[in-house]
This record gives sequence, C-alpha cells and structure tokens, in this order.
Amino acid sequence: MSEDTKPAKSKRAKPGNVKSKHAKSKQANSEHKESVSPGSALRQARESYGLSEEDVAKELNLSVAQVSALEGDRYDELPGETYVRGYLRSYARLLNTEADDILCDLDEP
Repeated sequence: MSEDTKPAKSKRAKPGNVKSKHAKSKQANSEHKESVSPGSALRQARESYGLSEEDVAKELNLSVAQVSALEGDRYDELPGETYVRGYLRSYARLLNTEADDILCDLDEP
C-alpha cells in the first residue's frame, strides 16, 4: 500500500490514550500552579476531556462521592493518606497529567 492510499488512523479521544492539552502548555500551567490545588487541576483536566465525574468514577472503580472529594480537596472524607495518594496518581494517569506534579502539590502546605 502506498503512502497516499493508507487509511487515516482514528483520533478518537479516550481517557488514558489522549495527549493532555495541559502537557502542551506545561509552562503556562506552571505559572498558575501556585493557585491551583491538586483537585482543581484534575477537575479542569477532566472537564477539558469532556468527562463527567461518573465517567471517572467508573474508570477508576471509585464512587462519585470519592471523585468529588478528590476534586474538592476534601481528603478527610477518604480512607487515608495512602489511598488519597493512590487515587490522585490513578486519576492523573487517566487524564495523562503528570502524577508527580499533582502529588507534589499535595505535599505543599
């Protein structure tokens, strides 16, 4: 098959398989990083993909209440620090967001 006749690959957006819009503007995000909490960053990324809290809950095997608590930085409503860190890491990976940046923000006072 020649280059001209190859079928185009589908660019359908799927969670976990999409290039993050935030990765393209990492420098711009780092300038606003101080004012954005881990939960807010994940919520903004989720919304940019057009996903609902229900979609994320289903993908991560969490309840909608747990996703809402993560996005609202209400970690006291979740099982414990180890679980919170794991949930945040999984959520960030789902959205192709740097998990280390999210967790670093969690550690800041």
